Amino acid sequence: MSCIIWLTDDYLPDQGGMALSCERIVTQLRQCDICIHVVHFTNDHPPFEIEQQHNGTYMACPVDKDEAHSLNVAWKVLENRMRHEKFSHLVAFGGLRPMLAGPVFADWMDIPLITMIRGLEFEMYVFSSDKRKVLDHAFHRSRTVCAVSKEKAYKIAKLYKDVTVAYTPSGIDLKGWDLTDENRIRAKAIRAQSDKRTIGIFGKFKARKGVSFFIKAICESHVHDQVRLLIAGDLTEKSEKKLEKYGVEYELFPYMEREKLLDIYPACDAVAIPSFYDGMPNVLLEAGALGVPIIGSRVDGMKDLIDDGENGFLFAPGSLDGCTHTLEAFLNTPTENLQEMGDRLKKLIRASYTIEKECECFLNIFG
Repeated sequence: MSCIIWLTDDYLPDQGGMALSCERIVTQLRQCDICIHVVHFTNDHPPFEIEQQHNGTYMACPVDKDEAHSLNVAWKVLENRMRHEKFSHLVAFGGLRPMLAGPVFADWMDIPLITMIRGLEFEMYVFSSDKRKVLDHAFHRSRTVCAVSKEKAYKIAKLYKDVTVAYTPSGIDLKGWDLTDENRIRAKAIRAQSDKRTIGIFGKFKARKGVSFFIKAICESHVHDQVRLLIAGDLTEKSEKKLEKYGVEYELFPYMEREKLLDIYPACDAVAIPSFYDGMPNVLLEAGALGVPIIGSRVDGMKDLIDDGENGFLFAPGSLDGCTHTLEAFLNTPTENLQEMGDRLKKLIRASYTIEKECECFLNIFG
């Protein structure tokens, strides 16, 4: 049985898509008889306390401003554990510290390194004068680099021709991800507050997510009085003022647990993911698995799943004209056709982008 050391900067109960993805993959692999010892670089948990979990352990390693100190201490703890356990692989789950430590730890342990690119580490590091060296070292020392979208896999393979790259798309855990009557009632009540087409925007709105761009596209076009926004996440003061200036109808929800979103997703006619670059957003899978079509930029995971006009709407990233035309297409699509588009996306995700399918990809790599 494989026994893996799993280095990560993101793990539940941390917030964000990377933490959710990391925990989801680890949990599913453990259920497939893969032993995983998670090493989480964080200051939010008691340091170096080993928590026994199903088919593995969890340990928090404190983070110091001096990264060399943090990683040297982490290594000493792992080195001590090696006296009692034998490991088969080391995973660097994205992030600077895992990719900085991964190649060194793997060589010292004499085990293969698997580097997983699930978020935006590649895009962030490849153009960084400092972090590019970390990226290069991790990739060249990896037995396999796992990329969450076809676009990432292509770009990595073009730059690192001697590296084995595997396309490992995200999956959604469908257990409990179905609408109850209570969800439908609450969603219907939210939708009933307006007769305008409703677009949902979900998540942490970092610059690369394109939310400010999308709001600008709505406000400065003739469609600003035809849509209503349901925004689940933070919003900049500038964007709020812009929405109010142009009279765009919107409702802002604070950060909420994933299960609470089952009241919000079905209240939307579509969900917007206007990222300039991305991975395979959890929002894409969550909304799609409930039959809500996507309005997204033509990048990364959106390109992998969305067929423009068939199960969603795509526009060129950063194109105001393209976004406006896409919004017009969305508004001009009859409601029954939108529902059919959502149903097609739902069938695709529930057939091909499940947590079980995701797990199969990694089992092949660790086999």
